[in-house]
Amino acid sequence: MGTLFVLLGVALTGLISFSTRSVPTEAELRAAFQEAQKFYAAGDYVQAIAKYRTIAQVRSKLLDVSAIELEVGELVVPVSEAALYQSGNAYLKMAEEQLRQADLAGDEKVVTEGHRQAATLVEQGAAVFSELEARAGTTQMRVLAQNRLVTSWYQGKDYPQTIREAETLIQRYPQSEYVVEAMYDIAWSHFNLRNYAQSIEAFTALLAQFPNGYRSDRALFQIGEALFEQANYREAIAAYQQVVDRAAVYKLTERDLLKMRREKLAGLVDETALELAAKAQLKIGDAGARIPDMAQADTAYHLVIKYFSQERRFAEEAYLRLADMYYDQDQLDACVRIYREAIDRIPDRLFQARMQYWLADRYRHAGKFAEAVGQYRLYERSYGEVAEQAGFPLDKVGFEIGRALFSQGEEGGEGAAAAYQQAIAQFTATLDRYPESGLRLALEFNTALAYQMLDEEGTRRQALVRFEALCAAHPDDAYAGHALLQIARLHYRERNFGQAVDTYRRFAALATDSSQATIARFELGIALRDAGDTEGAVGAFLSVGPGGELFGKSRLEAGAVLNGRGEWKRALTVLGEGLAASVDREDQARFRYLRAKALMGLKRYGNAADEYSESWGLAGDPHLREGALFGRAMAYANAGSYERAGVDLDELARNTDGDLRRSVLRSLGEVRLRQGQKQEAIRTYEELVAVAADSTERVDSLLLLAELYGEMGNPEKVIQLAQEVLSPAVEDRKTQGEYFLKEKALYLLGLAQAHQGNLVEAARVYGEGLARYPKGFYAADMELGLGVAQFQSDHPLEAAETFRRLLDQYPQHPNLVYAWYYLGHVYLAERAFAEAAAHFGRVGDEYPQSEVAAEALFQAGECLFNLQQFPQALARYQQVFEQYPQAELADDALNSAAWTAFELGRPEEGAEYFRRLLAQYPQSSLEPAVRVSLGDYYFNQHDHQRAKAEYLQVQQRFPQDELTERIPQLLAGVRELEAYAEYEKISPIVQEATDSRGEDQLHRALGLLGEFTGKYPGTQAALGALNNIGMCHEGLSEWQEAVTIYDQVIELCEAGKGGMEAYGFAKEHREWIAGGKL
Repeated sequence: MGTLFVLLGVALTGLISFSTRSVPTEAELRAAFQEAQKFYAAGDYVQAIAKYRTIAQVRSKLLDVSAIELEVGELVVPVSEAALYQSGNAYLKMAEEQLRQADLAGDEKVVTEGHRQAATLVEQGAAVFSELEARAGTTQMRVLAQNRLVTSWYQGKDYPQTIREAETLIQRYPQSEYVVEAMYDIAWSHFNLRNYAQSIEAFTALLAQFPNGYRSDRALFQIGEALFEQANYREAIAAYQQVVDRAAVYKLTERDLLKMRREKLAGLVDETALELAAKAQLKIGDAGARIPDMAQADTAYHLVIKYFSQERRFAEEAYLRLADMYYDQDQLDACVRIYREAIDRIPDRLFQARMQYWLADRYRHAGKFAEAVGQYRLYERSYGEVAEQAGFPLDKVGFEIGRALFSQGEEGGEGAAAAYQQAIAQFTATLDRYPESGLRLALEFNTALAYQMLDEEGTRRQALVRFEALCAAHPDDAYAGHALLQIARLHYRERNFGQAVDTYRRFAALATDSSQATIARFELGIALRDAGDTEGAVGAFLSVGPGGELFGKSRLEAGAVLNGRGEWKRALTVLGEGLAASVDREDQARFRYLRAKALMGLKRYGNAADEYSESWGLAGDPHLREGALFGRAMAYANAGSYERAGVDLDELARNTDGDLRRSVLRSLGEVRLRQGQKQEAIRTYEELVAVAADSTERVDSLLLLAELYGEMGNPEKVIQLAQEVLSPAVEDRKTQGEYFLKEKALYLLGLAQAHQGNLVEAARVYGEGLARYPKGFYAADMELGLGVAQFQSDHPLEAAETFRRLLDQYPQHPNLVYAWYYLGHVYLAERAFAEAAAHFGRVGDEYPQSEVAAEALFQAGECLFNLQQFPQALARYQQVFEQYPQAELADDALNSAAWTAFELGRPEEGAEYFRRLLAQYPQSSLEPAVRVSLGDYYFNQHDHQRAKAEYLQVQQRFPQDELTERIPQLLAGVRELEAYAEYEKISPIVQEATDSRGEDQLHRALGLLGEFTGKYPGTQAALGALNNIGMCHEGLSEWQEAVTIYDQVIELCEAGKGGMEAYGFAKEHREWIAGGKL
């Protein structure tokens, strides 16, 4: 034995060890195996595995290890194979122990880690069995190893691998006794994988090959289970019934039953055929209840009660399921009847106690709290001595009585406070009676909670003290966490938002239950919101993760807060997240509603209307439906779809009441006004006055109606309504709008009087309003109205004082522009042009968006023109027509700019302003004057054709204009100039002819002069031409023709159509001819 051999694996100290310098003997190997078995039996699997691996690895030429055999069950195998087999079993045992300890821990992380380690051990065991199956010397050992390999994977819940290895066993060893186990494991693996069709197929195959025995019965039962899971309840009943029939339950003798119980006690079977049949009969009842076939289910459950009465747990389970079935079908009376039947029929105190407890418990869960309390008390009286053994000790029953009373208080109503007080008394009495109860903390917590629910200052303080005491005494207990949450809620209830927020944060940080932490984060958001920390509130709401009821609510709350902050786009994103995760129609309706509000904020009115429509269609809550319809109407109105808005508002007006109806009527009135339906609007607002909830609301509505009548231009009605509000019978008060009712009435009355032209009365009303409400909401507006009324009633100095007071006392008032504007007019009326120009200029420069800005700039220009500050005046005119081209005075500004340019010696620039005016404002009333002025400009520039064109435009297009009377004169002037210019062209020829007296020249001159006089008759040049015609006739000695021409000239001159020069020339030459030539 001096031959060396290698010892692999972990060498652990034990009773037997092998020297590396020696070969173990057969006796030593057997002893080593027995020692490993002792470790295995003692549960020291690590030591056992080490020994087994050492034995399995022994190799020696001096010792035939394979000849050393041991018994493994009914097999005789070599010691090395026995060691491998047992080491695999040890791994599986370790895995079982690991799972057991993990599941007992309760901590999620410990459970997860335990399952991971168990899976590793299963894999190690499977590897050992796989190795053994490969190296075993006999078929029997190989099939045993393969069977254990299947078992390993099944134990490790690796069902696909289980199926593969089980199929391998069947394929390699089809005649093995383990084939039935392999088929069984395949079927169960499919079932656990929820592959129910394959599971049924596998169990059916097992039944075909092995129709008898426990596994065949169980196979039938599992076929029923698979069908049940697929909701094929009638087919499932048939399968379960076969299980019952095979057990011949109704034919079993007492001896048969006794034999089955002995087999169970001996561990020969996991469950007897009787137990399996009982389970099958129970499942027949379950399937009947699911169909639902209540009669069939009732019969099935009662068969269990009848034939399995000796098996108390099955009879009890049958009664419980039967009662549950009726309870689930809302048949509480039938449910109670079953419990009472059970108590009456089964003469077992523990059984009866449990039924009595469940009877009370059902009443409590059904909301029949008074009945529940009575039944719990009956349990206390009737079964107190066996309560502990029955599983429902008296401290627990006392606790449940308190819970029932507490729930009764939660129902509200007149008896709520009394129920909470009774609950407190019950919890306290139970604590006093059972001071060592395991429910002590639950009792203390619920006592404090009942005090909290009473919701009075003293009881809330009592609750807070008790919760804080519980936290201090048991800081690590779960109830301390629950108490901390209630402390936060109590602080919130007292509006101690700072303490509430701190406590919520503390609870959320400490909470081990993620759902509780989620609740705390959500309620933290509520507290921060109410404390005014809206950004913090949004953060808290968004910290609520997906996958729970509060996720949707948190997004709804966050969306509402973001809407309130005006963060419309962010609100849409948050609400979109919530909507995508929502499955509840009502919540979806709320998400759509809030999304619509965000879209309204973004002025995306069409999209908002669509979202409101979706909300209206989804909502079941009538208030939400009304809100969605009203919102849609507002979206339509803002989008300018007044007709569609009116349809929705009409619908609401017919079918709503209270505050909403009044809001609807207000909006409907505005919509009618936008549609131009003034009479309908009046009727709507008068209805609003008629439905006022009280005198206060009626007065508010009267003022609204008066305001609207004012907008509609009906001052008489405004005066009537305002005077009604000013009646001594109406009590004055300050409104949410921060004005007094009668203050607004006076303001509206002043406006109406001014509108009617009653300026003195308007000034008096405004003065009264300022005297009664010197610092009122409308004080500045009334100062402005007073100043305007004073100015328009020719009291400029008083007006100026009022406007200066307004500027001094209300420097931030939005209507100060009118004070500056009217002060400008006051100075203008006083011809204080410099001051007027400064005030008008300030209006245009500081209030460029004002409706009076353009006119003020124009007036500033006029004042500067009067001051002969022409460059400054031109700049103001230019501001008007450049910045306000659509203004009423834009054409006037261009006209004044033109004349200012002429004053500056820039006539072409002035003419260009005239031309621009005519081009941009073709309908301007200034056109006739502008065209005449432009014609004059052309006349002075000797552009006679353009001058004539402008004059003719006026004459032809504006025949009734007073300027048209001047046009003939202007045109005559142009004609004179044209004639003179033309005459200048022929004058040299005429002069030459009269000087030379050549016959040809004179005839040529006569021709030219005749054409000229025909072209320009009536002009002074034509008179001169006639005289020259007379001269030409003289040169030709045509004396009579000359006289005739001179007589014509004399006649025209005597008629006032010629000058003295032409007259004298003609008269002198006629007399000369008459004196010597005729």
